[in-house]
Amino acid sequence: MGQIDKFRAAMGKAKGFARPSKFAVRINPPTMISTIGNAFYTANGETRPTVNTEYADAQAAVRELYMGSGKQIELFCNSVEMPGHDLQAQQEQHGSAPVRDIVTSHGFEGMITASFYLSEDLKERHFFEQWQRLAVNVESHKANFYDDYIGSMEIYQLDTNNEITYGIKATEVYPSTIGGIEYSYDSANQVATQAVSF
Repeated sequence: MGQIDKFRAAMGKAKGFARPSKFAVRINPPTMISTIGNAFYTANGETRPTVNTEYADAQAAVRELYMGSGKQIELFCNSVEMPGHDLQAQQEQHGSAPVRDIVTSHGFEGMITASFYLSEDLKERHFFEQWQRLAVNVESHKANFYDDYIGSMEIYQLDTNNEITYGIKATEVYPSTIGGIEYSYDSANQVATQAVSF
């Protein structure tokens, strides 16, 4: 059997190759957003919100945007980078033996970059801006608690039948950088996109 035949046999056994255009993304904003509207408790006969009222507007805005267009935002994700994973090592030497790299821990790439198609009202950009406001108040410049603004993100590889064949869930995710939008009269027939780094 020649090399080409072996390659064809291996490809058939593998049921084809993974296609970078066959993917799906699920974005899960902070869990506390789902409780907005009912997040109150009673103490000493007085009803108080369980969330920081300074961020309540941003929380409500993110919840409203996600409940109204969460699936749209996920469908409008036109590219995403699945994060890598590396082993972290430390050099160690015993006597005159050769230096060895001994694995001490593991880590993941710090950023997930994604791009989204934008609707005419830039609803997708507004969603991520409001999510960022859960992390820091743009008026007082005060940072919020970490657990209040982290969400999660799922990235899936799909096969030709759009069935999931592989996936990862990135936890403790938030939109750290919202990229700029470039405008140009030469781009009349192009769709605007929004880059976001998580």
